[in-house]
Amino acid sequence: MHALTRTAIWLVCLTLALPALAQEAGEEEKAEAKELFAEGVELYKDGHHAQALESFGESFEIRPHWRLHLNIGLCYMQMSMYTRARAEFDAFITKGEGELDAAALKLVNAELEKLGGIIAVLDIEILVEDALVELDGSDVGEKALGGPVEVDPGFHVLKAALEGEVFFREEFLVSKGERRTFEIALEEPEEIVVVPPPEPEKKKPKKKKKKKSGSKKSPAVWVMSALTIALTATAVTTGALAVKKHGDVADLDDQAMDLFESGGLTEDTKEDYLSKRKTAQDSGKALGYATTVFIVAAAASLAATIAVGVVTRSTGKSGGKERSVALSPVPLDDGGMLVVTGSF
Repeated sequence: MHALTRTAIWLVCLTLALPALAQEAGEEEKAEAKELFAEGVELYKDGHHAQALESFGESFEIRPHWRLHLNIGLCYMQMSMYTRARAEFDAFITKGEGELDAAALKLVNAELEKLGGIIAVLDIEILVEDALVELDGSDVGEKALGGPVEVDPGFHVLKAALEGEVFFREEFLVSKGERRTFEIALEEPEEIVVVPPPEPEKKKPKKKKKKKSGSKKSPAVWVMSALTIALTATAVTTGALAVKKHGDVADLDDQAMDLFESGGLTEDTKEDYLSKRKTAQDSGKALGYATTVFIVAAAASLAATIAVGVVTRSTGKSGGKERSVALSPVPLDDGGMLVVTGSF
């Protein structure tokens, strides 16, 4: 058994036997608290740390005493809940000031030193006023403004929202003792410049001997239609690539989690994972912006195509209108009049 574990059990067993701990609890409460504590010690010895934690916690609720913080902290240590373990060890030292013996203090300080090399630290710089920052679903805005935030090694999710709208979200993996810095700011949207298509050149109408019935599309309409189709196809392609990059990021996260849970996540594999993840994320963002640009350009091209088609069609109709002609009456020899009318 770990030396600190043996000392903790011995200290608390001895303390519970002292009359000074009787406080104001009744005999039934004292008996129940001792029974729960003894149950917790046996469970801890058998390796059932979560159940031992529950028993120690219930005993503390009935008869609170600062020495129980050590037992609770040891349970958290065995369950890899390092930040909670540190909080319990700190409470053990703080609340037991003046009563702790040197040996116990030395052992707890040694355990706290170990935790210093395990617990990861996040430095979160918030550059957006009134932003609500959450880490793993809990608000950390005040903590982040007051100093570094301690977290257990593993996967975490950091996000920030302003007026109910989430503008920052990142899932990340931290290793033991790592220190990571985050700058949370509103991303400036990239300015999308759409160049309008050139206006169709005004051509002088040519004289035609005969106007055939029916309308013929202007070459400009065909050109603009082809441009619209090309822009739409490009937008679909870049959009599909952006979705694939998002899937690549999810696959990398799953692989990293598998390595982390199996204990195979080394510094080299972690660096490789972070590098590949950032590359995939950056590519996905670039493809997403490109998709937006092509969609807007395709919409503008479509509108221009429709406008050119309307102008061309109306011009064709007016140009093809038949002109009516009437000639002056011509007198005939027999006294009649010849009148010629028609259209061409």
